[in-house]
Amino acid sequence: MALAVTLMAGLACGMLGMLATAKLRKEETLLFAWIRFIKRFQTTLKTRRLPICEALQACLGEHPLIDIQLNRALRLMAENPSLTIAEAYQQICTETDSLYVTLFQGISEGTLEKRLAALEMSLLSFVAAYEKAKAAYEKNGRLFQNLGWLGGLALVLLLI
Repeated sequence: MALAVTLMAGLACGMLGMLATAKLRKEETLLFAWIRFIKRFQTTLKTRRLPICEALQACLGEHPLIDIQLNRALRLMAENPSLTIAEAYQQICTETDSLYVTLFQGISEGTLEKRLAALEMSLLSFVAAYEKAKAAYEKNGRLFQNLGWLGGLALVLLLI
């Protein structure tokens, strides 16, 4: 019985390391999806000249989390037409990250040229954040995983 508990504790340490690695990877993947979404949105605004809601709807499909958030914001805007996309997004998301706030405030109002300029600035910010997240994953991802498994192995050896 004690051996089983010891092995479970070691396994738990290894899994915590894998969980930390997965969190880093998820952040990197989500930022990359936002970059793809912004590029698609820019192209849609430039070529099709759709209203914001229709352009956002046309660009869905990059990442499930992005789709869920934007669909909720678009539904909220349909229910309350006086809301801007920035206001709707802030109501449904708890994110206070300046990347998202800047993105949605930039596209909420203004001429097409101003919106495209705001998208370009947001794109640069998202690319910088992605590069930072990618570097953190490459630097720390394997480290967290290995430390988790080594810590678990050390725990097992100490408790046996």
